[in-house]
Amino acid sequence: MSYPSVISQKGSAARNLEPVLEALAPLIKPPPAAAPAADPETPHQPNPRPCLPPSTPARRVLELASYPYEHIRAYAATWPDVEFTGTVRDATEAAGVGSGADFPPNLRRPAQLDVAVDEDWELLRGHTGEGYDGVVMLNLVHCMPEGAAEDVFRNLSPLTPGGRKLLGPCGWIAAYGAYLNDDGSFRSEADKKFDAEHIKATHPSLGLRTPHSVTALANKWGFDEVVRADMPKGNLWLVWQACTRTEADMTGRESWIASP
Repeated sequence: MSYPSVISQKGSAARNLEPVLEALAPLIKPPPAAAPAADPETPHQPNPRPCLPPSTPARRVLELASYPYEHIRAYAATWPDVEFTGTVRDATEAAGVGSGADFPPNLRRPAQLDVAVDEDWELLRGHTGEGYDGVVMLNLVHCMPEGAAEDVFRNLSPLTPGGRKLLGPCGWIAAYGAYLNDDGSFRSEADKKFDAEHIKATHPSLGLRTPHSVTALANKWGFDEVVRADMPKGNLWLVWQACTRTEADMTGRESWIASP
C-alpha cells in the first residue's frame, strides 16, 4: 500500500514529550501492585487474561516511525537500563537520523521499516534477537489507511509465529495521537482543522480514525485494549496487550496460550 508519511507539526514533539514519558513510565517500569483483598463470599476466580503483570520491567522496546529520533533519544536517556530500537521508513529518513555516533549505549541505530511492506517486517524479525517487551508508536495508526494500520497488529500478533518472534508473551503496544470520538465526530474544532489541512490534504487515504476502529483491528489479531487515557491538547494514549487466550477465545483462529 502506497501512502505518504505524515510528519508531525513543528514543535509538537517538544510539547508532547513530557506527557508521553509520563504515560510510558508504568509500562517500562511497572509499579508493584498490591494483592486485591479477598471476598469471603466469592470463590477465588483466576484472571483468564492477565494484563500488564506487575514488577515486570521492560528490557527491550521498539518504536515505530521514530524519525527524527527525538522521542526515542529521550526514552533512552530516561531509562538507561532499557534497550531501545527505532524504525525509519526509508533511506532518506535514516540519513536524517545521523550515524548514531552520539547515541547513548542503550539506543540502537534505526531499522528500515515501512509498516505496509512485509519484506521490511521480515528483515526486522531477522535482526530482533530475543524480541521486544513492548512497542511504542506516536502519531501513526491514528491517521493511516486501515490496511496499513492492520499491518501493524498483524505483524506483531501473538496469533502468528512471526508476531511472536517480535513481541514477547503479554507484550504491549502503546499509541499516542489525535483521534475522532467513537461516534465519528471530532473531539474539537482544532482536530477538525488538523484533519482537513494537515492530514487529508497530504493524501485522501489518510484521516483521523476512531479509537474503536483501531481497537477492532487489534482485537482481530489477539490484542485487548487495556488503557485509554486523555492526554493534553485532546490527544489519547491507548495501550493494547497480548493477553492470555484460551481455545474458546480463539475460535476460528490459531490457539495460543501465553504464560504471564
